[in-house]
Amino acid sequence: MISIFRSIFEAAERGDITRLNKLLSKEVSPDQRNKDRATPLTLAAGAGQLEAVKMLLAAGAEVDYKGQNGNTALYYAAKNGHTRIVECLLGKKARVDARLKKGVTPLLAAAAQGHDGVVSLLLEHGADQEAVERHNRTALLLAVEKGRLPLVTLLLERRANVEHRSAKNMTALMVAVKCKDPAMVRLLLEHGADVTAKDSGGMTALQLAVAGGGMESTELMIAAGGDVFQRTPKENWTLATLAHNNGFERVANRLLQLEEARRSAG
Repeated sequence: MISIFRSIFEAAERGDITRLNKLLSKEVSPDQRNKDRATPLTLAAGAGQLEAVKMLLAAGAEVDYKGQNGNTALYYAAKNGHTRIVECLLGKKARVDARLKKGVTPLLAAAAQGHDGVVSLLLEHGADQEAVERHNRTALLLAVEKGRLPLVTLLLERRANVEHRSAKNMTALMVAVKCKDPAMVRLLLEHGADVTAKDSGGMTALQLAVAGGGMESTELMIAAGGDVFQRTPKENWTLATLAHNNGFERVANRLLQLEEARRSAG
């Protein structure tokens, strides 16, 4: 009997429909658990085996079974970008916002991996786009952190909160700056990201960009209304001095030019 149980896991994960059907016809439970507390359904979902998933569900497999760390079949399918399996599971009323022990939902897992189609599908089925994991990061923050520009566009178009802060008190704009991603900075600014917001140390996204030598991001934020005359909270340095002291002379010179232009403009 042990070998039969082992076989159902292998058949599900490999998508061996013939073998899986034979085992189920012998009344082997579709909810057997292996040593890792996975079921045939969670293995098939994670491996992208759509027909095996359908067969197991038809045999009565528990769609929302939570395995080790709270992982569900929907979580595995979403994380691995298996859109059709996600659709199949949702059609069987899988819980769209089921959480792992670490707070991760299927949407957060898909967002972190950049699976646009899965994210869109989950949102259409009511997934909470403002759900957070243990570090208080939303799908938007995770997508920004991973540089997933199309996905960030999708979330912003669905009115994701652009000013949400992580446990480290970072906004999406600050994260984009830290990741040296000017294209992301531009997109966030176009959707109203606040250039005056400050992190836990009192630094703005503009100051973070200058400190990191991000010329393009610096110019983008100044063009969006960032104060070229602002000073750092601790040292009271100007932006030009901040750039100079961090070894970014080209950025420092450009900031001096922008300061002069602003003075001349009155």
